[in-house]
Amino acid sequence: MIRYRDTVVSTGCAEHELAKAEEMLAAFDETRRRVKRRRHRYPTGHIYFISRPDDPSYPVKVGYTGASLYMRVANVQVGNPHRLDVIASCEAHYTTELKLHLRLGEGRLLGEWFARSELLQEAMSAAKGGRLEEWLGIVSMPPDPPAPVIEKRPARGTERVLAAASRRPTSAKRPYRPAAAVDTPTGAR
Repeated sequence: MIRYRDTVVSTGCAEHELAKAEEMLAAFDETRRRVKRRRHRYPTGHIYFISRPDDPSYPVKVGYTGASLYMRVANVQVGNPHRLDVIASCEAHYTTELKLHLRLGEGRLLGEWFARSELLQEAMSAAKGGRLEEWLGIVSMPPDPPAPVIEKRPARGTERVLAAASRRPTSAKRPYRPAAAVDTPTGAR
């Protein structure tokens, strides 16, 4: 298992497959660092699968966007001679992309592009049905309980100064002076 903050991801590795689990952890950390820089503005958005709808062997770009899906397709289309389209998508939190990339890791070609496989087809079907997080095994965690409210005590001596101030009448002719200056005999400063 990979644990990161409130996220728990299964690597699918047995205890004797430590090297494979460490590779998956390294891939998770690399993706998390790459994604961390650009995702904070849009915590919820869409996971998308973009490819050529007419070619079942063409690679699939699996990513996340907090903006419009079709603007994202237009950005990916630039420089690509083949017509691309959204094959599947679903609403999700941006951390879901990290878990999805980890799960599809063996089929990664370059960056966010993956070779078509049965596992990728299952992910696309789950996304079309709105069950991607369930398919990934993501369990929604309850929110943290609110922090207890701690009443702040006044600073030391503040109570005495406020009590003295409340006993003394004040006016524009007679401004407030601290109690220590008031109680001293006249002329003895």
